[in-house]
This record gives sequence, C-alpha cells and structure tokens, in this order.
Amino acid sequence: MAAAKIKLTFPDGTSKDYPKGITGLEITKQISQKLLKEALAIKVNNKLQDLPDPINEDATIKILKFADAEGKLAYWHSTSHVLADAVKRLWPDTKLGIGPAIDDGFYYDFDKKEPFAEADLKKIEDVMKKIIKDDSKYEHVFLSRKEAEKLLAKEPFKLDILKNDVKEDKVSFHKHGNFYDLCNNPVVQSTGQIGVVKLLSIAGAYWRGDSNKGQLQRIYGISFPSQKELDEFLKIQVELEKRDHRKIGKQLKLFHIAEEVGPGLPLWLPNGEAVRQVLLKYIRDLEIKYGYKYVSTPHITKSALYLASGHLPYYKDDMYPPMKIDNEEYYLRPMNCPHHHMIYKHLVTSYRDLPLRLAEAGTLYRKEASGAAYGLMRVRGMTQNDSHNYCTKAQTKNEIIKVIDLFKEVYGAMGIKNFWFRLSLPDFKQKAKFGGDIREWEWAAQQIRSAAKDAKIELREVIGEAAFYGPKIDVQIKNVLGREESIATVQVDIMIAKRMGLEFVNEKNEVENPVIIHRAILGSYERFMAFLIENYAGAFPLWLSPVQVKLLSFTDRNIPACQKIEKELLGAGLRVEADYGNNTVDYKVRAAELEKIPYILVIGDKEEEKGTVAVRKRGTAKVQFGIKTDAFVRQVKDEIEKKV
Repeated sequence: MAAAKIKLTFPDGTSKDYPKGITGLEITKQISQKLLKEALAIKVNNKLQDLPDPINEDATIKILKFADAEGKLAYWHSTSHVLADAVKRLWPDTKLGIGPAIDDGFYYDFDKKEPFAEADLKKIEDVMKKIIKDDSKYEHVFLSRKEAEKLLAKEPFKLDILKNDVKEDKVSFHKHGNFYDLCNNPVVQSTGQIGVVKLLSIAGAYWRGDSNKGQLQRIYGISFPSQKELDEFLKIQVELEKRDHRKIGKQLKLFHIAEEVGPGLPLWLPNGEAVRQVLLKYIRDLEIKYGYKYVSTPHITKSALYLASGHLPYYKDDMYPPMKIDNEEYYLRPMNCPHHHMIYKHLVTSYRDLPLRLAEAGTLYRKEASGAAYGLMRVRGMTQNDSHNYCTKAQTKNEIIKVIDLFKEVYGAMGIKNFWFRLSLPDFKQKAKFGGDIREWEWAAQQIRSAAKDAKIELREVIGEAAFYGPKIDVQIKNVLGREESIATVQVDIMIAKRMGLEFVNEKNEVENPVIIHRAILGSYERFMAFLIENYAGAFPLWLSPVQVKLLSFTDRNIPACQKIEKELLGAGLRVEADYGNNTVDYKVRAAELEKIPYILVIGDKEEEKGTVAVRKRGTAKVQFGIKTDAFVRQVKDEIEKKV
C-alpha cells in the first residue's frame, strides 16, 4: 500500500507532493546543503514549528533563515535557552522564569539569591560560548503532565506556567545537552547554529507583571550569525542611546514619570505640553478643513455599552477593573469607539447625513503591566488622535482616499518620508480569528485596494494580521536608524454597526448599516511624541519647538532692552525664553545650544544702540549681526507658516 501523500506549496507558488509526516529538516536537506546550514525553523500554514517536527497535512510552507523576522525570533529564543543553561551551570540554585525573543534580541528572568553584577555578564557569556561550541542538538520533547511536574519540581515559576497556561496533556519541552526548558516555541537545529552573543543589561521584572509576586532579575541579550552584524547592532545601540526619548525628555524637560503617580502615567512638563498643544491644534485645524466634526466624550462609561461594543468580551484583560456607582458598574474607557457610536445614533437618520466624520483627542486608559511601561511608548493613560468616519458603501472608497491624503499631508509637514501602507487581512482558514461574512471582508479589502490605487500608494498585503471586525491599513515607518515600526492604523469596520444597531435610511427608503472607518493619523500623542523626539534627536523643527527663541543679555545694563524685545516677540505669538543671568554670553549660548533651541538672540551695547539683534541659528556657528527685530519676526513667522 502506497504511503499517504501531502501537497506542500512554497513561497514562489510552486507545489510538490511529499510523504505524509515528512519534516522540514528532510525537505531542507533535499533542497541544498547551503540552505540546511542556514535554515532555523519552518512556517507551516502560518504556524511556526521546529524543522524536525512532522508535517501531516497539505500546507503552504516557508523555510526560515536569519534574514526572516520569524527566523530571528527562533534564533533569539534559542539563545535565551543557552543563557538559562549557562546561568544554571554557574548558580544551580537559581530559579527560572521566562525567556522570550523580543524585537531586538531576547531576555530571561531569574530568581537568584544574590543580585547579578555587571561583571557576571562576562562570566555568563563565556559559559554560553562553550555551550555554543559544543553544538548540542535541540530536541523537541513531550512529557506527560506528571513527568513534567517531576522534572520541574524545583522550578516554582515553571510550575506556575504548567498549572495556569499549559492546557495540553502532553507538555512541550526543548532540550539541548542535559538542559530542559518548558517551551512550545520553535528553536534552531543546534546550539552551534548560534554565532556570536552579547549580554547587554540587567533589569528588574515582576513575575507576571504583578508587584505582589516578588521581583526577578532580567538579563537582556542579543545574538547574530557573525561578528560584523553584532558590531553594526552595537553601533546602532550607541546612536539609539543618544536618541532615547526618555533621556532627551529628561534633558529638555519635556515629560516626567513620577513614582508617586505611577508607571505609564506621564506628567507633561511645560516644554512637552507646548509641543503637544501645537500638535493638537495643528491636527484639529487640519481635520476640520477635511470635514471632521470634533466631539468630546466622558472618561467613564457603564459596562453595558462595552458589552454591546464587544470590548468587555474581547478586550477585558486590557481594561481596568470596574467601579461601582449607584449600584452600576462603570469602566475607564479603553477606546473612544462606543461613545462615538452613541453620537452617531443621536445625529444620523438618513443617507443625507453621511458621511459623518467624528474626531476627538480622547484620553484612554489601558492596563499595561508595570514592567511593560516604557517612557511615552508604552503608557497606561494616553490621548488618542481618534476619528470614526461613518459612510455608505458607495462612499467608502472616497473616504479611504481622503484618509490617505490626510496621512500624506500630515507626515509631509512632519518631514516624515520613510513610510508605507500595509494591508492586513485575515487568514480565512482560521475562522475563529475573524467575524462576519467572507464576502464582506473581501469587499472591504477591495475598497482599500482600489482607494490605494487611486491615491497612488503601494500596499503590501499581509495575511493573518487583521483584527476581528475588518481589514486594516497599518502605516509602517522606518525610523532614523532604519527600524520598522507601526505608527498608525486605518480600519474598515464591517461588523460593529450591525452589532450596535447603527442604521440609516437609504435612497430607496430601506434601513441600512453604515460602514465605519476607524483611523488615528498620529496614533496616541504620547507614542507619536516619543517617535518625534527620537526622530529629531530633540532638535524639533521651528514650528514644533517648545522654545523657538532664546534671548540672552550681554550685560545687566542690556536687560531692559532685552525685556522690550521679549515683549515684542511674545506679542507676535512666538515661544520665547530669556536668560538674564550673570554668566558669560559664551556660557549662555552653550546652555541654549544644549536645549536645542532654533534661534538664539544676543543683545549687547551695540545692538541696543542700533535697535538690532545678533542672531545665531541652530546648527551653525555663524552669527548674523545688525538684524532688525521686525525683520527677524517676519522671517521666523514665515518659516513657522511654511513648516520649514
């Protein structure tokens, strides 16, 4: 009897029949020895697995190398196992937490009696190098729950995972040498596939992000196939350190995270609030020009609204616990959507009322773990540049084009060039991951494709990334260091209007549900500010700069003249600060340069006598003398108007 066959389809669209149960490793060997050396894991029907694991059904497959994002994850996750093994060899009583791959490398959490010292990192690296040199094969091992409990008897954190997170009867482990780790994520073929490794830092972390469960020690690391790649990464890290928005935010007095207030809850300082208000006004004025109507909605809402919208069933883990008011449950809002839907219900009856574009700078609250809070990037309280555009099906394409045009205008003004649009679609084979009729999803996706074509933008389509209620455009950007980030989202919602009973009467006098376009041009102001700080390295363009002009007195006798000019500049609407201290002008200039202020004006006896100012522009050592104040104001206001 012939062995059962399965059909496997490669990324280039070619297909081939293989015996059922063939492994990715066997397929790789058949292709080439070069690929065998480079292959790290395999993707089977969008699910990652180890190369030696069998494939038992027809599938699309992709053999992953380090150049692939998912290949990097397998590589870094494997290195985290080596890190854990090395720590256990050096300090056998240390208890293991978790060790995932992250965007840039990996970490592992440990419970060790004595704190790790910086000098320990070198010791651990040396043991890791030995483990890598041993070239131990990774094995995917399955144990019964009883066997797993016995193996993990002295590992309380792993037992906690086994008890609360592992549902299968057969428990997945990965083993290299004598080291076992509870793990169901793919790993590479052997420790010898890992090239060079560098441990980067030590930090604290709470188990499961809960401060009541004791603090662990977290070691961060990175690994690459070659020393050259590691050197390039470390060079970038130095530049990242210079551009770290937390460091610059402190230096320029933009924001502050106070322990007394709580992690993830930034306090905007006057300089940061100045930039934030410029952004808020700029976006509001522009959106009104594009036909948006601004609204304001409450920060708390009855639980019934979030049940109706689906946030409670699907988003509860990210929401704060309810509060009791008049025997009813209220929640801090995690989204503006349900509130805007209530405004729609109040305002719209006919197709003549559409499109309706509702916008709000709404503050939202999301339950980030304290250990995950990160400057302005990951916060618990954020202000969202939010909008919901309600339209008929016939209006949908044009509404999407208008949103794309708005993106282009805003990002152009910000000097952001390296951005593109990714169309995220569901995997229709995984029905649990999307709702509604496939035909409606395909219609919505086609509206996006057609709008993109007319708007002359390229869409890169990705399967399996769409959220539950409709296909979305993720706006992707490369930051100054070439790293890809998602900065904003546009989602065509084909589900919620039906769910929440949003209706209008169409031209045929029939009741219809609107299409809803969710969009946030800037995302949250907090995250966008973090991006701008790092993109500009704190040197904001003139129109965004918290302080646009710094006035310096040459001597005390020049202060009255400076004060007169300060009043003129403030009256012209410029953001101005003055330094009338007793330090030398050179000292004052240097201090203003460190504050990254676009224009420095110095007034001495000659300037006072002639009614002029000496102007130093940021980024140049050249000083312009004999500039009349009114001419300077005209020049600066023109630059601000043009958003130079």
